[in-house]
Amino acid sequence: MMKRGQASIKIAAVHPDITGPERLRLGEPRLNSEWVELVNAGSQAVNVSQHFVVNGAGQGFTISLPRRKTLLIGPFESLLIFSGFPDNPEDAAACYLANQTTRLFLRLKAYFWNPQEDRAFLYPSREIFLENPHAYLDHYHYVRRSARVFVSH
Repeated sequence: MMKRGQASIKIAAVHPDITGPERLRLGEPRLNSEWVELVNAGSQAVNVSQHFVVNGAGQGFTISLPRRKTLLIGPFESLLIFSGFPDNPEDAAACYLANQTTRLFLRLKAYFWNPQEDRAFLYPSREIFLENPHAYLDHYHYVRRSARVFVSH
Protein backbone atom coordinates (compact mmCIF):
# COMPACT_ATOMS: atom_id res chain seq x y z
CA MET A 1 0.00 0.00 0.00
CA MET A 2 2.83 2.38 -0.70
CA LYS A 3 1.78 5.87 -1.75
CA ARG A 4 3.74 8.41 -3.74
CA GLY A 5 6.28 10.26 -1.70
CA GLN A 6 6.55 7.53 0.95
CA ALA A 7 9.74 5.70 1.77
CA SER A 8 10.74 2.84 -0.50
CA ILE A 9 11.11 0.25 2.25
CA LYS A 10 9.73 -3.11 1.17
CA ILE A 11 9.50 -6.57 2.69
CA ALA A 12 11.79 -8.56 0.41
CA ALA A 13 11.33 -11.94 2.10
CA VAL A 14 10.14 -13.78 5.17
CA HIS A 15 11.93 -16.98 6.06
CA PRO A 16 10.20 -19.12 8.69
CA ASP A 17 12.08 -21.88 10.45
CA ILE A 18 11.41 -25.52 9.65
CA THR A 19 8.02 -27.13 10.28
CA GLY A 20 6.64 -27.94 13.75
CA PRO A 21 7.40 -31.71 14.03
CA GLU A 22 10.91 -31.09 12.69
CA ARG A 23 11.43 -28.36 15.30
CA LEU A 24 10.50 -30.84 18.04
CA ARG A 25 12.78 -33.55 16.66
CA LEU A 26 15.79 -31.23 16.76
CA GLY A 27 15.08 -30.27 20.36
CA GLU A 28 16.53 -26.77 20.57
CA PRO A 29 14.89 -23.74 19.01
CA ARG A 30 16.71 -22.50 15.93
CA LEU A 31 15.55 -18.90 16.19
CA ASN A 32 18.22 -17.59 13.80
CA SER A 33 16.82 -19.87 11.10
CA GLU A 34 13.89 -17.48 10.77
CA TRP A 35 14.13 -13.91 9.62
CA VAL A 36 12.46 -11.12 7.70
CA GLU A 37 14.33 -9.02 5.15
CA LEU A 38 13.53 -5.38 4.48
CA VAL A 39 15.04 -3.67 1.47
CA ASN A 40 15.38 -0.01 0.55
CA ALA A 41 14.33 0.12 -3.10
CA GLY A 42 14.85 3.88 -3.26
CA SER A 43 17.80 6.12 -3.95
CA GLN A 44 17.87 7.81 -0.50
CA ALA A 45 18.81 6.35 2.89
CA VAL A 46 15.80 5.63 5.10
CA ASN A 47 15.61 5.55 8.89
CA VAL A 48 13.65 2.41 9.84
CA SER A 49 13.99 2.91 13.58
CA GLN A 50 10.51 2.73 15.14
CA HIS A 51 9.00 0.97 12.10
CA PHE A 52 6.69 -1.82 13.23
CA VAL A 53 6.51 -5.37 11.81
CA VAL A 54 3.43 -7.53 12.45
CA ASN A 55 2.84 -11.20 11.65
CA GLY A 56 -0.48 -12.79 10.66
CA ALA A 57 -1.34 -13.57 14.29
CA GLY A 58 -1.19 -9.87 15.15
CA GLN A 59 2.09 -10.12 17.09
CA GLY A 60 4.55 -7.36 16.36
CA PHE A 61 7.89 -5.81 17.16
CA THR A 62 9.31 -2.34 16.83
CA ILE A 63 12.61 -1.98 15.01
CA SER A 64 14.96 -0.28 17.42
CA LEU A 65 18.45 -0.37 18.84
CA PRO A 66 19.42 0.40 22.42
CA ARG A 67 20.87 3.89 22.83
CA ARG A 68 20.37 4.79 19.15
CA LYS A 69 17.60 6.84 17.60
CA THR A 70 18.33 5.90 14.00
CA LEU A 71 18.88 2.76 11.98
CA LEU A 72 19.57 3.77 8.40
CA ILE A 73 19.18 1.48 5.43
CA GLY A 74 21.11 2.93 2.52
CA PRO A 75 19.89 2.98 -1.07
CA PHE A 76 19.46 -0.55 -2.43
CA GLU A 77 20.66 -2.06 0.87
CA SER A 78 18.79 -4.42 3.15
CA LEU A 79 18.12 -5.23 6.78
CA LEU A 80 17.87 -8.84 7.97
CA ILE A 81 15.97 -9.17 11.24
CA PHE A 82 16.58 -12.51 12.96
CA SER A 83 14.29 -13.80 15.70
CA GLY A 84 17.15 -15.09 17.83
CA PHE A 85 20.49 -14.03 19.28
CA PRO A 86 23.80 -13.26 17.55
CA ASP A 87 25.80 -16.36 16.60
CA ASN A 88 28.09 -15.79 19.57
CA PRO A 89 25.78 -15.67 22.62
CA GLU A 90 28.51 -13.83 24.56
CA ASP A 91 28.32 -10.95 22.10
CA ALA A 92 26.32 -8.04 23.46
CA ALA A 93 25.86 -6.44 20.02
CA ALA A 94 22.32 -6.39 18.69
CA CYS A 95 23.19 -5.17 15.20
CA TYR A 96 25.92 -5.86 12.63
CA LEU A 97 26.79 -4.42 9.23
CA ALA A 98 28.12 -6.86 6.66
CA ASN A 99 28.26 -6.68 2.88
CA GLN A 100 25.65 -3.93 2.53
CA THR A 101 23.27 -5.90 4.74
CA THR A 102 22.54 -4.85 8.29
CA ARG A 103 21.71 -7.73 10.62
CA LEU A 104 19.49 -7.11 13.63
CA PHE A 105 18.77 -9.72 16.33
CA LEU A 106 15.47 -9.55 18.22
CA ARG A 107 16.67 -11.92 20.96
CA LEU A 108 13.27 -13.64 21.16
CA LYS A 109 12.85 -16.89 23.08
CA ALA A 110 10.06 -18.21 20.87
CA TYR A 111 9.39 -18.47 17.14
CA PHE A 112 7.75 -15.46 15.52
CA TRP A 113 6.75 -16.75 12.06
CA ASN A 114 4.37 -19.64 11.38
CA PRO A 115 6.32 -22.23 9.34
CA GLN A 116 3.33 -23.23 7.17
CA GLU A 117 1.74 -19.91 6.25
CA ASP A 118 2.02 -16.39 7.51
CA ARG A 119 1.70 -12.75 6.58
CA ALA A 120 4.02 -9.87 7.33
CA PHE A 121 2.98 -6.24 7.47
CA LEU A 122 5.31 -3.24 7.72
CA TYR A 123 4.12 0.00 9.31
CA PRO A 124 5.86 3.34 9.88
CA SER A 125 5.20 2.93 13.62
CA ARG A 126 3.26 0.91 16.19
CA GLU A 127 0.92 3.88 16.69
CA ILE A 128 -0.09 3.89 13.03
CA PHE A 129 -0.78 0.13 13.21
CA LEU A 130 -3.03 0.69 16.25
CA GLU A 131 -4.84 3.65 14.64
CA ASN A 132 -5.38 2.04 11.25
CA PRO A 133 -4.29 -1.57 10.55
CA HIS A 134 -4.86 -0.93 6.82
CA ALA A 135 -2.22 1.84 6.67
CA TYR A 136 0.73 -0.50 6.15
CA LEU A 137 3.69 0.37 3.93
CA ASP A 138 4.09 -3.14 2.58
CA HIS A 139 2.62 -6.62 2.90
CA TYR A 140 4.09 -10.08 2.31
CA HIS A 141 2.30 -13.45 2.29
CA TYR A 142 3.78 -16.92 2.01
CA VAL A 143 2.43 -20.46 2.01
CA ARG A 144 4.67 -23.51 2.36
CA ARG A 145 3.62 -26.51 0.32
CA SER A 146 6.01 -29.38 0.94
CA ALA A 147 9.53 -28.09 0.29
CA ARG A 148 8.35 -25.12 -1.77
CA VAL A 149 7.27 -21.72 -0.53
CA PHE A 150 4.73 -19.74 -2.53
CA VAL A 151 4.85 -15.99 -2.14
CA SER A 152 2.33 -13.28 -2.91
CA HIS A 153 2.69 -9.56 -2.22
